[in-house]
Amino acid sequence: MKFDEKREICAKIARGEAYESGGEIVIPSPSERIRAMEYDSKLMGDIASMKINTEVNMYNIPKLPDILDRTR
Repeated sequence: MKFDEKREICAKIARGEAYESGGEIVIPSPSERIRAMEYDSKLMGDIASMKINTEVNMYNIPKLPDILDRTR
């Protein structure tokens, strides 16, 4: 599928236009419309992907007494 075709489909879903899928008429839900807008923003580069480090080093986690001392 070409870039422009993807954008056109996203635009139709974001506008809430009904479409046919498997012989049924489908009207996009509000959450589908929002996802279509987010996907279009991603296609256009408005939203940059983020890499999040999820590794945990158990030796660098503060101990509970240290945390409590800082809050007093």
